[in-house]
Amino acid sequence: MEAYKKELKWKIVLTAISLFFIAVSMGVLIFLMLYEGETPNWIKAYLGFFLGISIVMVESLVKNVRAIKNETRLKAKYIEETDERLTLIEHKTGTAIFPIYYLCLVVAMAVAVHINVTVVITLAFALLLQVAIKLIIQAYYKRKL
Repeated sequence: MEAYKKELKWKIVLTAISLFFIAVSMGVLIFLMLYEGETPNWIKAYLGFFLGISIVMVESLVKNVRAIKNETRLKAKYIEETDERLTLIEHKTGTAIFPIYYLCLVVAMAVAVHINVTVVITLAFALLLQVAIKLIIQAYYKRKL
């Protein structure tokens, strides 16, 4: 359990460092927004993107810190991450493909924001549809297995 605790501490450090860089990036974007007067769409898009990532990362950070401080939460988190049944479910739902696809959609959104906002909205809906499909497939395999 000590090895897992060290791994979790490392995740906390990396998440905190990432959050710092995201906060700096958001600060630069807010400065640009104030400096430009009229806010370009690409600044709004990046701010929303960074805000969404920050919220998810803060949630993860809080869960990991709580787990380190509480032995029962630490054990529950360890079991959740090493559960063979959940690993099989993740394997069946194509875990290796989904993060790559998500990343490609996010990069496409970042590029498209400079071209057309309608394309960004379309890509965002495509991303949401993929997430919904993945959740449906996971629910199916959780009941089946």
